[in-house]
Amino acid sequence: NHGPEQFNLRRTFGRTSFAVSRLLGNLGVSGSTPLLERFGDPVGASKGPSVLKNGDFSADANGTGLADEWEFSPVPKGAACTREALPGPEGGWAQLITVPPVVAGAKAPEVMIAQHELPIQGAQWYRLSLRTRAEGLTSKEITWTVQNTANWQSLFEYQNFAPKAEWQTNTVVLQAKDTAAKGTKFQIWFTGTGKLWLA
Repeated sequence: NHGPEQFNLRRTFGRTSFAVSRLLGNLGVSGSTPLLERFGDPVGASKGPSVLKNGDFSADANGTGLADEWEFSPVPKGAACTREALPGPEGGWAQLITVPPVVAGAKAPEVMIAQHELPIQGAQWYRLSLRTRAEGLTSKEITWTVQNTANWQSLFEYQNFAPKAEWQTNTVVLQAKDTAAKGTKFQIWFTGTGKLWLA
């Protein structure tokens, strides 16, 4: 299961988008987005406050190994989520998700790390910047979105990234499709086994 098809990769979609943009431009509609200005910001920085609480995983007051404000749900149980100090001058923290191998023929586990109650404003632009690394991960893609739990509609297009053996930064700037001041759930999930570091 690769999630929803990415229609923007279809040639016909690309041509239609181009045609619609041209048509709107000819009608005098401006298509300004803050995308270029946002790309001028350093990675991970933003003009607005973060809507994620403890987004850098730095706080773990109760010492459980799972950063404060976050929840971890493996199905079935057996996977672990621990906090790990990052090497290098930048330092910081990562959450390490470890999913042990399953017996032959068993269904691959589903794992999710999530945070509730992010206030999302429709048409507003948001940036997510994640550093990732993987070891022996059987899942080719990790997916994230923010759901409105009142109707289980996604407030952003589903986003996928493929972690590699070495650290890499995945940054995406997206426009929210709808507004939800409460009842939201930011979630990162995958189906499979192995190790995934998130920072």
